[in-house]
Amino acid sequence: MTKSQRLRPVVKFTEKKERSAAIAVAESKRVLDEHVLKLEHLEAYLDEYRETFRTLGEAGLTVQKMHEYRIFLSNLEAAVTQQHAIVKMHKETYDYSIKLWCASRGKVKALGTVIARHEKKERQEDMRRDQKELDDRPVQPGHNHAEEK
Repeated sequence: MTKSQRLRPVVKFTEKKERSAAIAVAESKRVLDEHVLKLEHLEAYLDEYRETFRTLGEAGLTVQKMHEYRIFLSNLEAAVTQQHAIVKMHKETYDYSIKLWCASRGKVKALGTVIARHEKKERQEDMRRDQKELDDRPVQPGHNHAEEK
């Protein structure tokens, strides 16, 4: 068995790991996008609520209603802050999954290069062996060996 043939299972295993890493990147991106969208919705809702509070405040609110609005605004702001932290965490996870995929991809490419080098060397050795066999054949009488080449 040649070196290139012995490396084939390693390449298949490495390619499988690379595919898994690519799937992890896609899933991580999907989750990140989902949380970014949730953050955008929360921020839009917070902006709307602030505007409503401002408008109602100008029109005159009871102390009780003003207190309720402030508590709700505070809770919304906390939710936005928490969602920012969640997005940051998922962004880091996404970035890390890309890093892992790139490393896997690099290994696949490196192994491909190694196999190509071994295959080239094996072909050259086969050609030398074939040429040596041709050169070692006795020349038959009546045949010009140079004409056959």
